[in-house]
Amino acid sequence: MGAGEYARTTYDAARQEVLQRMRLRDHALLAYLGFIGAIFSVALSQNNKEILLSIPFITLGISIIMSQHYMMAAIIGTFCTNELEEFLLRHEPNEYAPQWDNSYTFKNHAATSALFRVLGHSIIISVPCFIALGVNWLHIMSPFPFGIAWWFGLVCFLGATWVIRYVHIVRTEIYKTRQWRSSSST
Repeated sequence: MGAGEYARTTYDAARQEVLQRMRLRDHALLAYLGFIGAIFSVALSQNNKEILLSIPFITLGISIIMSQHYMMAAIIGTFCTNELEEFLLRHEPNEYAPQWDNSYTFKNHAATSALFRVLGHSIIISVPCFIALGVNWLHIMSPFPFGIAWWFGLVCFLGATWVIRYVHIVRTEIYKTRQWRSSSST
């Protein structure tokens, strides 16, 4: 296997991993929504609003999982554009084909797409936590276990919000390191 063929195989594997990470991120979000629906169903059917205090804990975990996949997809894409594409251009210049990862089209729409994604994730993640903590606000001063669960839930909610925002900032910085191609590049 020559260097060019190896690089193309590596690119294909990297693109497949990006797609898999996007699927896993979306599956994690769907699982989260399923958990939230089940918890709200139990809370409403059994008049047990305290069970909603479990939502912020789940939210923090799912935010970390989703954000890790989101960031790794950006890192792998940047590897493809900054390292692998340059290698291919040096070793197989006659077989060059533009990549989506650093295309002019992607560059022009990446920021808006990422902003909408982070806004959507923030809303889907934040609203159930806000409702769970709001419905149980009387437990702010309650003794163990509900008072501690409420405050720890608030910390988890704030942590999840921070994780989503931080990863968006990091991903924006990662995109700044990409070697973008102009629309006239070959």
